[in-house]
Amino acid sequence: MLLPKVAIKKILFATDLSEGARQALAYAVSLSNSYGAPITILHALEESAGVSAAVMYHIGPDLWNEIKKKHEDTARNVIIAKQREDDPAVKEALHH
Repeated sequence: MLLPKVAIKKILFATDLSEGARQALAYAVSLSNSYGAPITILHALEESAGVSAAVMYHIGPDLWNEIKKKHEDTARNVIIAKQREDDPAVKEALHH
Protein backbone atom coordinates (compact mmCIF):
# COMPACT_ATOMS: atom_id res chain seq x y z
CA MET A 1 0.00 0.00 0.00
CA LEU A 2 1.41 3.35 -1.00
CA LEU A 3 0.94 6.26 1.33
CA PRO A 4 0.24 9.73 -0.03
CA LYS A 5 3.11 12.20 0.02
CA VAL A 6 2.90 14.41 3.09
CA ALA A 7 4.41 17.88 3.43
CA ILE A 8 4.73 18.83 7.09
CA LYS A 9 5.31 22.58 7.44
CA LYS A 10 5.03 23.07 11.21
CA ILE A 11 5.02 20.76 14.23
CA LEU A 12 3.13 21.44 17.45
CA PHE A 13 4.49 19.34 20.31
CA ALA A 14 2.18 19.32 23.33
CA THR A 15 3.83 17.88 26.42
CA ASP A 16 3.02 16.97 30.00
CA LEU A 17 6.80 16.91 30.65
CA SER A 18 6.70 13.19 31.48
CA GLU A 19 9.33 10.62 30.55
CA GLY A 20 7.04 9.35 27.78
CA ALA A 21 6.83 12.87 26.41
CA ARG A 22 10.62 12.93 26.25
CA GLN A 23 10.51 10.01 23.83
CA ALA A 24 7.78 11.71 21.83
CA LEU A 25 9.98 14.83 21.60
CA ALA A 26 12.71 12.73 20.00
CA TYR A 27 10.15 11.61 17.39
CA ALA A 28 9.03 15.22 16.82
CA VAL A 29 12.67 16.24 16.35
CA SER A 30 13.10 13.41 13.84
CA LEU A 31 10.07 14.66 11.90
CA SER A 32 11.43 18.19 12.09
CA ASN A 33 14.74 17.06 10.62
CA SER A 34 13.05 15.05 7.88
CA TYR A 35 10.67 17.80 6.77
CA GLY A 36 12.62 20.91 7.75
CA ALA A 37 9.65 21.96 9.88
CA PRO A 38 9.96 24.14 12.98
CA ILE A 39 8.68 22.77 16.31
CA THR A 40 6.52 24.74 18.75
CA ILE A 41 6.49 23.25 22.24
CA LEU A 42 3.34 23.67 24.33
CA HIS A 43 2.79 22.85 27.98
CA ALA A 44 -0.56 24.04 29.30
CA LEU A 45 -1.64 24.54 32.87
CA GLU A 46 -5.38 24.28 33.40
CA GLU A 47 -6.85 27.31 35.08
CA SER A 48 -10.48 28.21 35.54
CA ALA A 49 -12.13 31.00 37.50
CA GLY A 50 -14.12 28.55 39.61
CA VAL A 51 -11.12 26.47 40.59
CA SER A 52 -8.99 29.54 41.27
CA ALA A 53 -11.70 31.13 43.42
CA ALA A 54 -12.21 27.95 45.43
CA VAL A 55 -8.50 27.45 46.02
CA MET A 56 -7.96 31.12 46.92
CA TYR A 57 -10.81 30.91 49.42
CA HIS A 58 -9.02 28.08 51.25
CA ILE A 59 -5.37 29.10 50.97
CA GLY A 60 -5.45 32.78 50.06
CA PRO A 61 -4.40 34.55 46.86
CA ASP A 62 -0.74 34.99 47.81
CA LEU A 63 -0.09 31.28 48.36
CA TRP A 64 -2.13 30.37 45.24
CA ASN A 65 -0.07 32.73 43.08
CA GLU A 66 3.13 31.34 44.61
CA ILE A 67 2.05 27.78 43.76
CA LYS A 68 1.17 28.74 40.16
CA LYS A 69 4.49 30.53 39.71
CA LYS A 70 6.37 27.51 41.07
CA HIS A 71 4.68 25.22 38.52
CA GLU A 72 5.35 27.66 35.68
CA ASP A 73 8.99 27.93 36.73
CA THR A 74 9.29 24.14 36.94
CA ALA A 75 7.89 23.71 33.43
CA ARG A 76 10.21 26.41 32.09
CA ASN A 77 13.25 24.80 33.77
CA VAL A 78 12.41 21.36 32.37
CA ILE A 79 12.24 22.77 28.85
CA ILE A 80 15.46 24.76 29.32
CA ALA A 81 17.19 21.66 30.73
CA LYS A 82 16.30 19.81 27.53
CA GLN A 83 18.27 22.46 25.65
CA ARG A 84 21.36 21.39 27.58
CA GLU A 85 21.08 17.75 26.53
CA ASP A 86 23.79 16.15 24.45
CA ASP A 87 21.50 15.46 21.50
CA PRO A 88 22.31 18.18 18.93
CA ALA A 89 19.00 17.66 17.11
CA VAL A 90 17.04 18.37 20.32
CA LYS A 91 19.18 21.44 21.03
CA GLU A 92 18.67 22.78 17.51
CA ALA A 93 14.89 22.15 17.50
CA LEU A 94 14.45 23.81 20.90
CA HIS A 95 16.63 26.73 19.83
CA HIS A 96 14.38 27.42 16.83
